[in-house]
Amino acid sequence: MIRIGFQGLTEGCIKPIHDEKTGKLLAAHIVVYKGTEEEYDTFISPEAYHAYEEYRNLMVKFGEEITKNSSIWFQDRIELNVSRLRTM
Repeated sequence: MIRIGFQGLTEGCIKPIHDEKTGKLLAAHIVVYKGTEEEYDTFISPEAYHAYEEYRNLMVKFGEEITKNSSIWFQDRIELNVSRLRTM
C-alpha cells in the first residue's frame, strides 16, 4: 500500500546523513506524519536529497525565508507572480 505523507512535511523533517570520516552525503532521513500516532521514519538517496536541495534553493531565489517549520511544498507558501518568473 502506498501512503501519501508528504503534505505535512516541513524543512525540519528532513535531515541529511553524512559519513563522519569523509563528510560524503550517504542519504537523508525523513520523519513522515511527525507528531502523530502514524509517525514513521524513512530515507531517501543522496540523489533525491540533492534534488530537494535544488528545489529549496529555487524557493529561496523567489524570496522564501526557510525555517525548520517551513512546508517543503512551494505552492503551499507562495503565489508565483508570472511577470517575476519572466525576469529570471
